[in-house]
Amino acid sequence: MKDERILALIDLQSVVTQKYTLYRNHEAIPDRLEQLRTEIQKAEEVLTTTRKAVEENQAQISRFHKETQQTNEKLTSLQAKLNQVKTTKEYEARQKEIKAQRERLSELDKAIQEAESKTAELTGVAEKAEQDLNSAKERVQPEIKELEAASVLYEQELGQIAEQERARRENIPGEILQRIDRLVLLRSGMAVVPVSDDCCGGCGVHLSPQVIQLAKRGLDLIQCDRCSSYIYWDDEQS
Repeated sequence: MKDERILALIDLQSVVTQKYTLYRNHEAIPDRLEQLRTEIQKAEEVLTTTRKAVEENQAQISRFHKETQQTNEKLTSLQAKLNQVKTTKEYEARQKEIKAQRERLSELDKAIQEAESKTAELTGVAEKAEQDLNSAKERVQPEIKELEAASVLYEQELGQIAEQERARRENIPGEILQRIDRLVLLRSGMAVVPVSDDCCGGCGVHLSPQVIQLAKRGLDLIQCDRCSSYIYWDDEQS
């Protein structure tokens, strides 16, 4: 009958193998999720920027119209008071003010035309950005949902495996557990390996006939001289 410690180690290794397989199957998911979410985020940022440009252009047009109204009112007031001046100097000064207001009205009219000419273009850019965002969502959201579901399942499975691992670790002496933990870290999850074609299942080094016989008997713990993995004989290969 095999040493119970060997059986306990084999049992623990099976769970650790499941855990590391789960790690490997899931390791690409977080990066892929971030990539897909970033794609949508960038499209949203473009839409926000283009909409803001439309709003700012419209606000500028409103400001120009308001200033035009104020300038017209000031011009009307200046013209009404033109007949009230008493000296040539005052008349010339008032005419200069009137000219400045008319020039400003001309500038405002030109600015309004330029801003209004941009409206259709800016609106078109914003509409295109919205279409691009909708297309991006339609393209990537199904994959995002699939990966999110896989992540939830991963966490559930990882929790179940963690419980199984804790239960199996209780059957192994602390000193051996410390070695196992070191080996798991050093050898990517492989600490307990079967003899395979007279070689160590961990590093592949050829094992001596004596070591193989000891592994077959299973009466004591055996470690590979090269990689320190615990070695056992799988009875199913006999």
